[in-house]
Amino acid sequence: IPALQKLKAEGICRYIGVTGYPLEVQQEIITRSPYALDTSLTYCHYTLSDTSLFETGHVELCKRKNMCLINAAALAMGLHQGKAPVPDWHPASDTTKALCSEAASYCAASGVDFAKLALHFTTSETKLASTLVSCTTELELQANLSNVLDPLSPKEEQALAYLREQVFIPKGPQMWHGVELRSYWETV
Repeated sequence: IPALQKLKAEGICRYIGVTGYPLEVQQEIITRSPYALDTSLTYCHYTLSDTSLFETGHVELCKRKNMCLINAAALAMGLHQGKAPVPDWHPASDTTKALCSEAASYCAASGVDFAKLALHFTTSETKLASTLVSCTTELELQANLSNVLDPLSPKEEQALAYLREQVFIPKGPQMWHGVELRSYWETV
């Protein structure tokens, strides 16, 4: 961070930021940094299945430190796209994958788009100024734009409320802290 601060002071870069999956690590870096950080990029921590971005105090920490918070991966790296199966590389637990599969099945049976509900949920949070959503094709880009910009129908609103209140909130935040690290050490 001191080297980055030097580059910032020299005008080589404008902003210094931090990113990474574990919010605790980001919070420690933000809190202990001798220099002000400008941005925090988090991913998968404000989705239908995980709202820990607020529950851990990360939003408030960034606000206190006058940092821009960039939320990313509103579809939980594919868990909320409603496509099966979830890719093998996804670090979520089998329990989390099953929960998201249950939600996708409910949406399919109800005739609503799981991804649209997920994107609406995440992008409707007014305390988050920015949410990054990825796509790999122009078709996905158009679908994401429609999912965010088209209002929810009463049927979709009802399905979203059901998912939050009956499926996800009772199970708590579905995080996968340390899973990738454990997997790495098991292969070494």
